[in-house]
Amino acid sequence: MGKKRYRVYLAGPISNCNSRQIHDWREELIDRFGREFDLVDPTDRLEEGASPYEIVHGDLASMKSADAVLANMWKESIGTAIGVAHAARHGKPVIVVDPNRLGSRALAYYATAVVKTPEEGMKRVKDYLKSRSHLKTVVKREGAEEPFVVDKLQRSIRKVCRAAGKDDVLEPAEILPDVLSRLMRLRRTPGKGKVTATNVREAVWEALRQLETDPLKAEHVTGIRQAWEEFHESKRGDAVLPSPQPSVAIRARALKLRIASNKSHASIWGHAVKELSAIPGTARKLFLEISRVEGIAEIRLTKKGTTSVNSGEGVRAEILASHTAHVIEGKCFDKARAGEVQFFQIRVHDDSKKEAIRRRLIEHLRERHLLRTPRGGA
Repeated sequence: MGKKRYRVYLAGPISNCNSRQIHDWREELIDRFGREFDLVDPTDRLEEGASPYEIVHGDLASMKSADAVLANMWKESIGTAIGVAHAARHGKPVIVVDPNRLGSRALAYYATAVVKTPEEGMKRVKDYLKSRSHLKTVVKREGAEEPFVVDKLQRSIRKVCRAAGKDDVLEPAEILPDVLSRLMRLRRTPGKGKVTATNVREAVWEALRQLETDPLKAEHVTGIRQAWEEFHESKRGDAVLPSPQPSVAIRARALKLRIASNKSHASIWGHAVKELSAIPGTARKLFLEISRVEGIAEIRLTKKGTTSVNSGEGVRAEILASHTAHVIEGKCFDKARAGEVQFFQIRVHDDSKKEAIRRRLIEHLRERHLLRTPRGGA
């Protein structure tokens, strides 16, 4: 039995388009990917002289029977938009190509991914269909197994984005393809299509961390990682700050911690900072409160940036998990002369207590109204 050839429907504007606009991009994809896929070209029905009813009925039937839909939305098209919604309702992966940055939220809502070129779109189609073939089962913590369902994962990501105050529909379409790619590399049992629930959680965590390092995307995903952690803690029936945890005390007075930075580093406050007293205003209070948490060895200022996410909120911090030993990641949001966000790392003495210290930090800063909690979160 030969390898299955997937059917991919090529949706895109047809009405009020000239011949080259209709055919060129489709023909280029067929030439390039026709050996791997059966690419369905809806313009074939136009040349066969079909009636309007036959054309629409045939298009909807072709999308329903296809394995995936690639929609090249290089201009607005009512027919293409209806087709995208129709395909998504029938559980088909839909890759939307948006080369001219139309930014349609309606299309992004139904999309599995949004890309810039048809070639990139076909790569996403290939990755998605490959993941659907190879990712069959999720092994839960207690050993039970359940089917791996991409739509369920996408709904979870959307739920977490909304909990983080990211109500736009574009973020999930950015996150999901990266997660699937990571899971394909993390399959626990090659050939059997199994991944663990921990694999899934960590793949989302790493995808979000990667997006946070992109200066063009970081602002749009801020807070989602924290919401993702809280989402899974609540699913397990734990509190946001579960117990038991190693005891972490809050000292009556701040410890005199070293403030480290790169030699060339200048903070958002406009000068090199080597001690807490050099940090101005409420930001100093924030770091003093951090320094009251037992077990912290050092605060290291890293990069700085500009963002609008803290508009009108005053000084706030985000405290994030890190896979680096002895390190807790942080962000300080403060409108200052050289930017609005200062990234920092909190180094701890005992790595085995790092998670307990991180949770105690979150709890303490929340009590002091210095924690930037995602909108809709706890």
